[in-house]
Amino acid sequence: MTAFKMKAQIDYTLISGKITNKTDKEFTINSLLNTYPKVKIPIKVSATGTISDTIGLKEGKYYLYNEKNAIPIYIKPGHNLVINFDAENFKKTLSVSGKGSIICHYLSDKYRITKEKTKDKGALYKLEEKEFKKLFQAIKLAHTSLLESYKNISDSQFRGQEKRDINYAYLKKLIQHTSLHPYLTGKEGYKQSENFLNELDEVNYSIEEDYLLSNNYRFLLSVYFTMMRNKIMKKNQNLI
Repeated sequence: MTAFKMKAQIDYTLISGKITNKTDKEFTINSLLNTYPKVKIPIKVSATGTISDTIGLKEGKYYLYNEKNAIPIYIKPGHNLVINFDAENFKKTLSVSGKGSIICHYLSDKYRITKEKTKDKGALYKLEEKEFKKLFQAIKLAHTSLLESYKNISDSQFRGQEKRDINYAYLKKLIQHTSLHPYLTGKEGYKQSENFLNELDEVNYSIEEDYLLSNNYRFLLSVYFTMMRNKIMKKNQNLI
C-alpha cells in the first residue's frame, strides 16, 4: 500500500523584516477606504525593530501604515513579504522584497501615477464632463500600460482581475462625477449627458471573483441594483 502525504495548505501571508529607528507608533495593515468591514491589524514588531508576523487576512489589496506613511500592498496566502525601512526616513528607505513583492511594487507605481495626475483634488469634480472623462481615460490607459509593463507578475489570476478593476475604478469615477459635479459647482437641475455612462452597459455584473476582491466592483454592483430597483418601481407606478 502506497502512502501519500498531503501538503498542508498555507492560509496566511508571512511578513518579516526590520524597522530601523523604531518608534512607539503602530505598524498596521489597514483595509482600503470605503471598504467594509473595516480592517486594522497591528503587525508584531520586537523592541529592536524586528518584524515577524503571520497575517491571516483574505487575499486582496490593503494599505501598510506606519505613523502618517502608507503604502499599498497585496496580501495573499502563501506570499512571503520582507519589509525594511528607517522610521525616520520612511519613503526613501522603504524596500519590499520576497514572494509576492512584485505586485506590491506595481500597486505603489499605480498609486503614484494616480496621485500625479489628480493633484488638484478640489477642482477635480468641477471639471466638465468632457474634460473629466478625458482625464480618467488617460489614467485608465496609464494604469493598463503599467500593468502590461510588469511582465514578471506571473499570477495570471491577479493580472486578469486587475485589468478589469482598472476599468471598474474608471467607471466608478464617472458615476461619482454625476453627483459631485452639481454639488461642487452649484448647478441646479444638472443632468449628465445621455451617453456619459454608456460604458456601464458593458459590465458583467455576475463575476464572483471580482465581488470578493474589488471594492470598485462592489460599488458598481450597488449602483446597478439601485438602478434596477428604481426602474421596477417606476414601471409598477405606471401600471397603477
